[in-house]
Amino acid sequence: MGISKRLNRGYNSKTTNCPTSIYTRNLFDLNGNEYSFCLHDIYLKGINMDITEHHNWDPGREKNRCFDPDKRICEFKIDEYHQNAKGIYCFFVNDEPKYIGETTRPFKKRINDGYGHIYPRNCYSDGNGTDLDINYHINEELQKGNTVLIGFYEMDNDYNIKQLEDALIEAYELRKCGWNKR
Repeated sequence: MGISKRLNRGYNSKTTNCPTSIYTRNLFDLNGNEYSFCLHDIYLKGINMDITEHHNWDPGREKNRCFDPDKRICEFKIDEYHQNAKGIYCFFVNDEPKYIGETTRPFKKRINDGYGHIYPRNCYSDGNGTDLDINYHINEELQKGNTVLIGFYEMDNDYNIKQLEDALIEAYELRKCGWNKR
């Protein structure tokens, strides 16, 4: 499955000219189409935290498949430049893509209110285990001293967002050797 270069050109102006990015990292789909992601630091608010110490923690409630009482979480947010945009995002560890996701909501809601801030509800059987799992990975990489950055590729068309996410996950085999599970 390929995304045409015509689609690619229309969405890159804000990511390739991003004034707050550290640098740009190009990702390629299996057809060789190139997508420029602007990479940013994640702003840490806390690291190696124990979710079971949260004031709303309920030890008796059933936990989901991602919860691990031996793992720790971190808390982070993204800078303001891309907060209201939507599209594809990618977590990079030491410049290697580890997780590619998509959102048709603003990046701020998906990143800051999802992966970046874990609530006890994420750990329960009816919670969002993906947010918890990705946060665990990020915390572990930071604990190892690795560099974790987030890349953004802004897009407008919701159908193309999902199509590009699938194409990049497949190209980088992130279901086999990355953090993507579905």
